[in-house]
Amino acid sequence: ASFGTRLLIHMLNASGAGASRAKPLDFELDTSLDPTVIGFTALIVILTTLFFGLLPALRASGAAPNAVLKEHGHGSVSGGGGPFTLVNVMVAVQVGLALTLLSAAALFGESFRRILTVDSGFEVQNVVRVPVEIPQALLATGQRMREYDAALERVRSIPGVRSAAHSDLTPLGHMTWNEYVYVDGYKAKPVEDDRLTYFNSVSPGYFETMGTKLIAGRDFDARDTASALRVVIIGETTARTFWGRENPLGQILKRDSPLNNGKQDPFVVIGIVKDMKYESLSEQTLKTAFVSSAQEPNPRNGTNYVIRLDSMESAGRVLPLVRAALLETDKNFSLQFEDFDSQVSDSLIRPRLIAVVSGFFGAVALILAATGLYGVISYSTARRRTEIGLRMALGAGYRSVIWLVLRDIGVTLIMGAALGLTAAHFAGRLVESMVFDVRPTDPSVLGVALAMLVVSASIAAYLPARRAARVDPMDSLRME
Repeated sequence: ASFGTRLLIHMLNASGAGASRAKPLDFELDTSLDPTVIGFTALIVILTTLFFGLLPALRASGAAPNAVLKEHGHGSVSGGGGPFTLVNVMVAVQVGLALTLLSAAALFGESFRRILTVDSGFEVQNVVRVPVEIPQALLATGQRMREYDAALERVRSIPGVRSAAHSDLTPLGHMTWNEYVYVDGYKAKPVEDDRLTYFNSVSPGYFETMGTKLIAGRDFDARDTASALRVVIIGETTARTFWGRENPLGQILKRDSPLNNGKQDPFVVIGIVKDMKYESLSEQTLKTAFVSSAQEPNPRNGTNYVIRLDSMESAGRVLPLVRAALLETDKNFSLQFEDFDSQVSDSLIRPRLIAVVSGFFGAVALILAATGLYGVISYSTARRRTEIGLRMALGAGYRSVIWLVLRDIGVTLIMGAALGLTAAHFAGRLVESMVFDVRPTDPSVLGVALAMLVVSASIAAYLPARRAARVDPMDSLRME
């Protein structure tokens, strides 16, 4: 237990490490062994051992001597009784449970792989995020945006900075901002929150810095002042939802405004950008809209600077200059620096944990199933030593002896596989909401789990079968 716990923590940390991540995952787990847990599990092990150890002894004590002599040397995997004996059924259940856990591990692993390959709509390489906070009492509302923009211009002038912008929120962060929107002629579907759209307030250059493609229209620029007509840039899904095939450029989008006595603020659509993931990489694409930070009447007392560097190798030289430029604008700025790749990686902690932990216990279950099969087949071949010796003395070859041993385990494996696939089907339906872009009954996922089980079981069965095939017939007969 102590070794396994340390191994699991090592696997979790290793899975979170990447080229841009030099530290382990930011979470703490108490890995000390709890006496209550150890005592409980030890009790379960002792009771299980006594029960399953005494069960065959109790059965043997009531066996008739003649029946035992007749069945000696002619058993199947369990030593007699055909493929549906208690031992065979128990091994089949063990195989089925192992297959269920392996299927879950394969399902979560495939889900995590697909999350890693999903198109996020932005590029994280060489981007640094700098959250800035200022004490609210020190800066009037009307002065905040002027200082944010002044600091942004200083950052953009630093050699090694390719582009920079600031925004209220950043993708995959811990904050969201959504409002109900209204478009003339759009009839809402009978779906909850059909009009709900996720917003962000950004400066000019935000999409260039984030590596998000502008599909149509224009970006925010100097024309979009506080006194100008308010404008909005929308995502592809927003355009498709509210306008269908109609061109949304120049159309009016209205947004609920709690700060304006419940009235609806009108915005003119000036651009369409590629969809960006908002809360997580595994989410279904949300309707998104971006407003100009210069037109926001009540800026927050903090913002996020996103800065794209020429390369991360230059970060050690450029970031101190960025810090100095920001503090030169306002010494009250509270700063912290984080490469955006780390923020994306942190957003994947939950699916990564699930994938690693399920894989770990799937591997443990596979080892236990293989060990059980090995033990049962070893016991069976030991009991059939005389039979095998006689067969070889009568001309049975190496391959035929191996096949003799392996074919008896085939029925057990088939029963276990049937149980495991059935259980995996129902278990998959229970965790369907936890996986991304993969069906719990995906044949490729179940096929991988089944293949792993068959290979492991084949190895576990082959080793005692090979040992049995190398038995000297004369030695077997002498022992008898």
